[in-house]
Amino acid sequence: MPPPQALTGEAVDQVLVKLDEAADRVGEFGDSMVKVRRAEFDLLAQIEVIRDMMERSFRSTTDHGALKETFGGDCERISHVRAILENVELSDMNKGDQRWNTCLSMVQTVEKVLADMGLSRELRKAQRRFTERVKKRQSTRKSIRASQILKAIDPEILAKSAAAAAQSGDQSLKDKKDVGSDDSGDEAATLANSQEFAALRKVINEMKALEFDASKKEKEAGATFGNFNRAVRDAVKSSPQSLDAAEPKDKVLKFLQSYMESAPKMSARVVSVFKLLFELESWANVADDDPDLEGLLRETAPEAFMRRSTLGAKARGAVGALLVNVIAAHGLARREDADPRVKVSVGDQERETETEFDTLSPRYTEGIWVMDVFSEDALLELEVLDDAGSWGHIEIPVNTAPGNLGQKRIHSLEHGDGGTLEIDVAFTKADEASSVTPTSANDAPVKRVSRAWALEKNATQIPTKRKAPKPKT
Repeated sequence: MPPPQALTGEAVDQVLVKLDEAADRVGEFGDSMVKVRRAEFDLLAQIEVIRDMMERSFRSTTDHGALKETFGGDCERISHVRAILENVELSDMNKGDQRWNTCLSMVQTVEKVLADMGLSRELRKAQRRFTERVKKRQSTRKSIRASQILKAIDPEILAKSAAAAAQSGDQSLKDKKDVGSDDSGDEAATLANSQEFAALRKVINEMKALEFDASKKEKEAGATFGNFNRAVRDAVKSSPQSLDAAEPKDKVLKFLQSYMESAPKMSARVVSVFKLLFELESWANVADDDPDLEGLLRETAPEAFMRRSTLGAKARGAVGALLVNVIAAHGLARREDADPRVKVSVGDQERETETEFDTLSPRYTEGIWVMDVFSEDALLELEVLDDAGSWGHIEIPVNTAPGNLGQKRIHSLEHGDGGTLEIDVAFTKADEASSVTPTSANDAPVKRVSRAWALEKNATQIPTKRKAPKPKT
């Protein structure tokens, strides 16, 4: 084995590129055990390289200047390594690999050194950013191969591919396009040539002409939104599959988001369209996976967000999902150099807000955390603290939490210096969510509320544009 490389920024960047490539292959080859093992072998080899680089730096000197020079500043490099270690899933054969565990231990050691150097805030920001980035890359690789993504980006390519699948009878191509065909190529051809799909394709091309940004030409954007509104309602009533197949979903959602911001008077109408789209799993998945759309599903379709969170918890063996939003602390007891943060825990799970420096009335912007609950007798614990001590904590039995978000409450802190904590908490049992869950456009499971009924109900609630009354003479 070659000697460990010197710890330099350039050397680490080279390893990180290889780490990303290997991690991508692990996600991409999930259907081939031979390819997965080869990809994991490459990934573990790069993990070993970067681990040895860090170990060598620690052993060579007690002066950790090289660590700060390489991993300090914005702390992106060390956070990049951590994000891969925590979010890339290895097969059972390699889950306990010593290289993986010892590298994570070295990362934690480096982070402690950086925190002691005053870089805690930078670390937390970088960790969140790279966790989102790695999760998105892994989700993309697992759900759609790179070639499929490229072909799905342009709606015209999608239509041509679906028609070709119908002519050739290529079942694998039809599956790639997600046109919802389980029986024959006829359905793919029908979708590609349907009026509903043609209308969606046309209006998405209108969005494309506006560069998917409604703020640039507000008048044209308003007309485009009106066309999309009608196309969505027509598709819901006649051909929900065409909504599943419409691409690029992420850019369409960003167009709608920008239109809602540039035309606030139309926000209720736009929200109605969002709710309709998010009844489809394919659209909700895109909103979940794209960091640029963070919060969109939660804010515009809270019922769908809660349902998805609970089903995810059920898939992991939990009895339900707890949603926690730490909003603010008020009236904290005076303390010199107060830097409050909030620690949240349920069972073995812990979350922690960013530190708000030099304030006794901190406001937190982490958003909503989803935490698995494995026992209905579990306690939610929240503590407001800083390095000098605790202002107190609160305990809430999970089974007493409301069933939906939106009920903000202020609780008095106990067993500490004193103050109050404002939070929004909701708990939903897994068995309650499963009875009303929509899935894909062609999948309406037995004993579940009909998707078609829910979609049509929402479609009828989308406001239509009314003509302004004529001025009185």
